[in-house]
Amino acid sequence: MAFLVIFIATLLIQFVLPWWCIIFPGFFVGIIMAGSGKEAFFSGFLAVSLIWWVYTILLNTLNNGILLERLAMLFPVPGWAIILIGGLIGGVVTGVATLTGYYIRRAAI
Repeated sequence: MAFLVIFIATLLIQFVLPWWCIIFPGFFVGIIMAGSGKEAFFSGFLAVSLIWWVYTILLNTLNNGILLERLAMLFPVPGWAIILIGGLIGGVVTGVATLTGYYIRRAAI
């Protein structure tokens, strides 16, 4: 359930606010509904990683690979690695935010 709430909230927030606002849904879900630390981290991590991976692949497909081609000029890694790294960064940020929310709730009880 936490995964689904983070997934939908982050998906909606990403269209309006800057990228770093992905921490807010995870943080609040961690406070309200995360069952354990492991569940908190992985629900936030998987939700945002999945969103960012699918969105990057979709953008890359729609512009015929220009996005990853240009990024590959900046970074000496193949295009698939850029997709993987981007999703991992977003996932870790939200996973840590969700875990932080969980630990704050646990400390307050």
